[in-house]
Amino acid sequence: PAVTFVAQTNTISRPPLLPSMGGEVAVASKAKGAPGAVWPLWKLILIALPQLGVQVLWCFIGPNSAPYMLHLGMGHALATLNNVAGPITGFFTGPIVGATSDSCTSKYGRRRPVILAGLASTWVAGMLFSSAEHFFEGSTAVYFAAPMYWIMDVTINILQTPHRALVADLASDEQQVPMQVVFVFFMAVGNFLGFSIMQIYDVPVEHMLE
Repeated sequence: PAVTFVAQTNTISRPPLLPSMGGEVAVASKAKGAPGAVWPLWKLILIALPQLGVQVLWCFIGPNSAPYMLHLGMGHALATLNNVAGPITGFFTGPIVGATSDSCTSKYGRRRPVILAGLASTWVAGMLFSSAEHFFEGSTAVYFAAPMYWIMDVTINILQTPHRALVADLASDEQQVPMQVVFVFFMAVGNFLGFSIMQIYDVPVEHMLE
């Protein structure tokens, strides 16, 4: 009997190409471990650098929010209790913002629009919070500043959550752990700088908006 040979054409599937931040084309190949373009560690460190500034902000508003509330006329117990805003807002805001940025379909990427929105809203909320006594007189200022403090905590979480996710998106599997160490290092340096800056004045809240 005759033997029939059937020629088979093997098609090689290529992973989708994704635009990188620098304009180059990066290969999205981390899912199956295929070789692809890997961001240099120093570039990822530069992208993670803003976390240092965010930590300086956390470091400043944390210990100074209660004295500021006392300055506006809030009682000692409530001024201290108001500091629970950070943990509570972070517990809810982080997952919600992370899921929102995951599903973002903007042409500028999943993370960048959320990061910019968080940055702008943090600036607005911070200015309103720190200038409460300039907008309102007497005890009215504290009723404006207290909820604005909670809003500011939410906006900072909107800023930092997708920023950290952006670095995780760009890092390869081998770079994930080193980049988390870099984030922790920047947080430590940010804490040091924040407390160092506060040593300029004996009572920092008395010099807000100077």
